[in-house]
Amino acid sequence: MCAGIHDNYASYHPYRVYTYFDPVDESLGVAHSNEGEIIYLDPEIFEKDPEDLEKYLAHALVRMIAWKNSPDDFVPRKDMKDGISSSWVVEGLCRFGEYLVRRGEGNQDTTPLSYPLNNSLTMWGDQTYWDESPDVEGEMIPSYIFLMYLYSKFGSSVLQEIMNESLPGEEGVDAVLENYGTTMKEEFKNLIPSLILSDISLLPETRLSAPLISPGRADDYPYNCSCFSWSVVGWRMQLGDLYEPLNQPDSVLLNATDSLRCAWVIVKIDTNNVNTGYEFPSLSYPYNEAHYYIGDFYDGSLYQKIYYLGITFDVPEKCDFVLSELPGGPYPPQNIRVKNYLDGMVKLSWEPPPGETKYLILYRIYRSDSSGGPYLLINETENLEYTDTLVENDHNYYYVLTSLYSTGESWYSEEIWAYPTAFPPPVNLRTAGGTEGVLLTWSLPPQGAEKMKKAIKEKTKDIPHFRVLRCDTSGGPYSLIGDGIVDFFFVDSTLSDSAYYVVQAIYSAPAGTSAYSEEVKGEIVLPESLSGRAADAYVVENVGEVWSAVSNFGNYGDPNACNTGRPSFDWPGGSQNYYLWEGRFWVGAVVNGETLVSHAEYFDYEWHPARVTWERIGEGVSHWDIVCSYSDETDATALGIEVWQRALQWNYDLFNNFIAFEYRITYDKTKFYTGSGPDTLENLVVAWVFDADVCNEDPSDCHIDDIVSYDGWAPGWDTFHYTRIPCDTLTVKSTVSYSGSDGVPDQFTIYGDDWGEHTLHGEIEYIPRNMSFIYDGDNPSTVENDAGENGGCAGYIFGRLIYAPPSPSDSVWVDEYGDTARWILPLAHQWWNWEEDPGDDAAKYRFMVGISPEGYQFRPNPLDMNREVFDYRFLLSSGPFKLASGETLTFVFAAGVGQGMDGGVDNYWGRGYLPGARHVADLALKAYYAGSQHSDPLHPSGPFEDIHWLLPLGVKKEPGSFELYLSSTLISGEMEIRLSIPRRTRVDVSLVDVAGRKRDIFHGILPSGTWKTRVNIREIPPGVYFVEARTPEERRIKKIVVIK
Repeated sequence: MCAGIHDNYASYHPYRVYTYFDPVDESLGVAHSNEGEIIYLDPEIFEKDPEDLEKYLAHALVRMIAWKNSPDDFVPRKDMKDGISSSWVVEGLCRFGEYLVRRGEGNQDTTPLSYPLNNSLTMWGDQTYWDESPDVEGEMIPSYIFLMYLYSKFGSSVLQEIMNESLPGEEGVDAVLENYGTTMKEEFKNLIPSLILSDISLLPETRLSAPLISPGRADDYPYNCSCFSWSVVGWRMQLGDLYEPLNQPDSVLLNATDSLRCAWVIVKIDTNNVNTGYEFPSLSYPYNEAHYYIGDFYDGSLYQKIYYLGITFDVPEKCDFVLSELPGGPYPPQNIRVKNYLDGMVKLSWEPPPGETKYLILYRIYRSDSSGGPYLLINETENLEYTDTLVENDHNYYYVLTSLYSTGESWYSEEIWAYPTAFPPPVNLRTAGGTEGVLLTWSLPPQGAEKMKKAIKEKTKDIPHFRVLRCDTSGGPYSLIGDGIVDFFFVDSTLSDSAYYVVQAIYSAPAGTSAYSEEVKGEIVLPESLSGRAADAYVVENVGEVWSAVSNFGNYGDPNACNTGRPSFDWPGGSQNYYLWEGRFWVGAVVNGETLVSHAEYFDYEWHPARVTWERIGEGVSHWDIVCSYSDETDATALGIEVWQRALQWNYDLFNNFIAFEYRITYDKTKFYTGSGPDTLENLVVAWVFDADVCNEDPSDCHIDDIVSYDGWAPGWDTFHYTRIPCDTLTVKSTVSYSGSDGVPDQFTIYGDDWGEHTLHGEIEYIPRNMSFIYDGDNPSTVENDAGENGGCAGYIFGRLIYAPPSPSDSVWVDEYGDTARWILPLAHQWWNWEEDPGDDAAKYRFMVGISPEGYQFRPNPLDMNREVFDYRFLLSSGPFKLASGETLTFVFAAGVGQGMDGGVDNYWGRGYLPGARHVADLALKAYYAGSQHSDPLHPSGPFEDIHWLLPLGVKKEPGSFELYLSSTLISGEMEIRLSIPRRTRVDVSLVDVAGRKRDIFHGILPSGTWKTRVNIREIPPGVYFVEARTPEERRIKKIVVIK
């Protein structure tokens, strides 16, 4: 024992601990008193507080004795907090030593103490003060109370034996209690009611405080709480606070897995404040979610207080408790759903009322012909679904449900509307505004979609189709603007402002017309400029199965999608199941030794619109083109880059799971941040970065359990386990993969062997896939393997480099026909997580050129690098290039989602078989070269160097042009209009007066060939008119004069 010796550990002690036991000699280079067991006393303690001297000296002596018997209860000195041990047992004995010094053996400790809820007895070190300093005193209390309980019950010998026990922690306590015919678990369980009933003789003022929960107070429910191993949680109900036992909550839910790891104690105190004892009901539901019906333990008497307490023992994970909402309100069923538009029936389903209850008998179904009732009882059921077959088609019905309990019937549920019909109307009608018109998309209920698609595919005599109607004010009357539409989308290119739309379905075999769909509003998007520059903005691609926001400032998806409601690579479209947090476009170069990267990054966007907000939004190359330009001109370290970007999406089956992007990248040295950049940018690299979170349907932190990898040519990957390249275990076809080798690496696209794939020399080509992707892994914090979330997050989100200019990264050779062949290869595939986010341009550029911590230019699957699932981003780059001022580089990139890597059946969203990410990426390449005349994937061409994107497949570029012919230009009765159409396309025909007012004649898709129609103009006033015929690419106008 040393006094007054300088000790660096105690010279500025913040917590008034003036003495401690130090078991380790750590200052060999400094004069010190001893090599090991030191109890240090500060002289000030003798003068200031003799009671503190007793307290801290007792603590230190106990720790020294305990260290001699069980050194495993201690950690190295540098890890110790103020000399304390790492053991709840030792620290509880320290407080017991203080009791012996101050009170003497066998005397009561009358200090008011409270046993804390939600605090583990054994998780030492988790309690802190507000400033995060350790609450040593607070942590001693539950340990001390438990040991004093043992002392009161078994005498002082039990604590002497625990002190001398060599086994650490609860293992040592269990070893001692075995000699007394009990276990630590049994005694910890009995401790809790003893605290409530004041049965610990040596601690008469010690209590367990539980929160008051009032059954009559709605905002108290549901009451949620949780605790870890060796702790207690619960609540009390008290007479006089809206408490009536018959009206108490009915059940408790907990996640205990069996009766050995959790106990439930109910303590009752009657109105005379007499303890009536306690009971431990056994768990009758040994499942992950066990139910306690606490009403079972009510004996019909009134009580002053009833405590309901859950006790956990050696559970390795947190145990959650929920006091269910009172069902005896009684509550009706909730979340009523209807499977609408069925032929001659209505199918209802629902969920049980809030709060688990065993007193529910059945459900009652009521129906009315008008909203709001009166309702007629039509049936009862114990199930959670019901089919009403006593209905007539094409009538409105309104349903409500009730719950019938043994104590009475609930009030009505919310009302739900149903409409049985043999001809289902379109559903999910949505609009997207463009500069060239408004895009409408819709779907059909399953019962209508299949027969319509089948009839369209089989080209029946009377082809089913859709009609689109429009009005200027909500509610109609509606005017027909499109007929004969066989697609599930329509572009209104005649709108100048806004309008309201409905869609009808026209069926055949049997013939019938549906009711109108629900009405939606559509508006034109007008280009705008603010203070000479346009505003950052988003528009949406939603014509396909992948929906996503597209910006005019270099990012993809919306990182704030949860707040804005915009899609962010949502799949399926319209589900709000986003796969992408944010995608980013980067361009980097090294100029005179300075690394510069113009980039999009959350809260750090260096790209901004160059001239107008949007150059074009509407039909064009694809069903929905979104065209914009952005530059880095306003950035403090601008490279002088302007990017023209066109986003493309189609509604065609198989080609609707990706969005393609075309780019023109132009350098202007006068826009370099210094005012005069180099004549040529050297080592220019282009990259796409996708920070994916797969996906929103994941309930357990969708952003931290992902895996990232690559599919294509990747050197040095041939020995890996999780992603080995090359490997050939599958036969990868255009939309499906089969087990078994086909002699081609699975990471290559086979092009030229399927219909619609044209190659220059008619041979099959093998192209590296160039695809980075991210998918959902198994979250280690969940018990089950939740990879893919049971199908809810089965998609793999990918990005593929389709076209890039020649670069040193490519593989180039001369083929047997004397043509230059080129594999377009990425410069790098990289990934990182939020802990490695590149903070500056130099760090970004290192990833862009393939400098990774492990030395891989194509960074392997994290699992192959002994990493875990986490929040990953992928980067796919192309280059390096030289770009002279005034010159332009072109690129094509596609991003989408597939069902797994190699396809599968979607049972979760009910879409049947879907192609995988490999197939979707290959279909994007196939779509790009559709229609190409003098190029193919092995002999690539840029987006403006050949015909591309000529969908649907099989359309040929016929000679001739789009032409408009009229029977006469002087019209007095009927007029014949004839069109020569070189290829299948969308056509608008209208009659326009000299004031610009239009009368629509036709709007729809026409096949190649000749089309004609006759128009009655007898009711049109005399005058000069124009007949206008338009396709997405061309426009023809003829002047006519109407006479009487």
